[in-house]
Amino acid sequence: MKQEFDLSGSGLAGEAAFPLGPVLAGARARGMADAMTMWGLAAVFLGVDGSVLFANDRALALMGEHLRFAEDRLQASDQASGALRSLVDATLDRGGSSSLVLQRGGDRPALLLRARRTALGDEPFQLVKVVAVIDERREKRRQPRLRRPPLRAAGVLSAPH
Repeated sequence: MKQEFDLSGSGLAGEAAFPLGPVLAGARARGMADAMTMWGLAAVFLGVDGSVLFANDRALALMGEHLRFAEDRLQASDQASGALRSLVDATLDRGGSSSLVLQRGGDRPALLLRARRTALGDEPFQLVKVVAVIDERREKRRQPRLRRPPLRAAGVLSAPH
């Protein structure tokens, strides 16, 4: 469906018809990017061929030898490169969401990459097809369990008579 905005009689120079679809698609993508950044999420937007269209500063800060950009592509270390390619391809082909854990060396936490096909992915002007969110996977520390005396022993509940 081609959307057009009639500029005739507006006093604006140029064509009488202005294609609104690409402008709206770009505005939606920019709004998604701003929202991801505002929420503090490390976000990467991928196009129909898997190329990187956008990465915010938080995503770039998490990049390193295990996850990086090369030739406009998101790439992983040698051991994980096939898994990353499969994740991107599966998300582009089947939709839905997929995830991948990338181990980093030393005491650095692993990276969790979650990818989801956008709901707007089938619109002809929407270039963003997949949104990937990257996060450090930190082990949850178990809080020590405090042992409390039974409520009856503490005198909170009366003993049955």
